[in-house]
Amino acid sequence: MKNLLFIFLFILSPSYAQECSLETTLSWILEEAEVSHPRLLLQRLSLEKLKASKIEAGKRINPELEHFSVWGKEFAGVQSYQNESRLWFTFQLASKRKKSLEAWSKETDMAQQEELMIKQALLKDLWLNFFRMHQIYGELKVKKVLMDRLEKILAKYKQRKFLTPDQTLEERIFTMVVDNFSLSKAQLERERIETLEFFREITGFKCPITKIDLEQKKMKWPKAEQLKKLNSYESLNVILAEYELEFSKAKFNLAEAKRVPNLRLSPVVQNYMNDEVSNTMAGISFVMPLPFFDTNQTERTQNLLQSNYAQKRLEITKTRDELFFESKIQKYILASSVLQEVDVIDESVKKFTSLGDAFQEGKLSISNIVEFCRQLDEIVHRYHSGESVLMTDLMDILEQRGRLDRKTLEDLI
Repeated sequence: MKNLLFIFLFILSPSYAQECSLETTLSWILEEAEVSHPRLLLQRLSLEKLKASKIEAGKRINPELEHFSVWGKEFAGVQSYQNESRLWFTFQLASKRKKSLEAWSKETDMAQQEELMIKQALLKDLWLNFFRMHQIYGELKVKKVLMDRLEKILAKYKQRKFLTPDQTLEERIFTMVVDNFSLSKAQLERERIETLEFFREITGFKCPITKIDLEQKKMKWPKAEQLKKLNSYESLNVILAEYELEFSKAKFNLAEAKRVPNLRLSPVVQNYMNDEVSNTMAGISFVMPLPFFDTNQTERTQNLLQSNYAQKRLEITKTRDELFFESKIQKYILASSVLQEVDVIDESVKKFTSLGDAFQEGKLSISNIVEFCRQLDEIVHRYHSGESVLMTDLMDILEQRGRLDRKTLEDLI
């Protein structure tokens, strides 16, 4: 019975019941990455650990019970007893507890901002890998068209019973071109497999990913005017620097409060008894160190310097991020205008496939075919390199302003 129950629970477990499709959707990857990415999971655990430290930041010092008893013989052999009890309460003066909670709150804000920035960086990394998948799809498509046409030409040579020396050399040239494409095709397929492994990792290995939908879709590049409007949003780096400054100020305020020692106060009850007398007395006692030699100088100085450092860092971050944004916009405008003018890849592939049997008919030289294949392969590589730089610039802009999310990325397709 226990074995049957175990099997039933195993079947119903999420890992076993996970439904996986042959073609993984981009939406599913984006959703799962936000939930299952190892770096995000670790950051969230770290944040939860920090949140749990609120108890320590706001704790109240426990009261202490102090008691002592003495007994013995007094003059003339009279037996006597003396007892004293104190209940010490520690009062944190100068609002230390409140300032400790304020420092914890600022540190938590800073950690939450760091989590948001990690999420933005991971979405950027995810999209750049998906974009590379999109490029690989296009490169493999071009290579397949060229290889299919060249293999048809090679097939004509193989059908002949006799080849002249020129034809033998021509056949060898075509073979080398096809072999070169085969090698580069194998490298692309290897890169594709490695990229798919990346997607499996960031989704927690929940599903085998062999194909992602929308790989073949054409990208929709945002207009520069749209991106310029993002300047109205504050940079995530600037927000983090502001939180760091607030946290350093809160720590300095706490260090300043520690200049004032805590006050320990206690009611006192004393009892004296002997054979003839029984007296009980009550009073009050307190302890408070006098801050003559130690006024928490080291921690105060360190936190003051840290606060000054955070202030200067905030100023530098604002200037640097503003220049970074303007520079990226300019680079994006330049690169996108050039890439939009380059529209030779699809047209070249169409022209090549439309030539049909022109080579067999003597209307096309072997040198032109080989040069065409070489040039087309090179321009595809250069075009995709330019696209990768452009996409990186776009992701940098969106990441800096905290605008990377599932909707923004899906709108690019």
